[in-house]
Amino acid sequence: MPMKLVAIASHTSPVNVVKLNKDGDLLFSASNDKNVIMYYAYSGERIGNFRCSGAVRSIDVSGDSKYLLTTTLNGYIELW
Repeated sequence: MPMKLVAIASHTSPVNVVKLNKDGDLLFSASNDKNVIMYYAYSGERIGNFRCSGAVRSIDVSGDSKYLLTTTLNGYIELW
């Protein structure tokens, strides 16, 4: 499949990390605005939002895409 540009503007502050799930069909972005946003990777359609306790510094997605793990600047580890 050829690559195509999908421009996404959803966060209100700088994005700290982006992550694709194992299958490559879901994209996650995390920001200082305390949000992790989930999109369909091919279209950029926003399909979910996770409001964290602080600015998000890292994210990981389980192999089956059922769980999201976040770490925040204020020291929290959150499992969704």
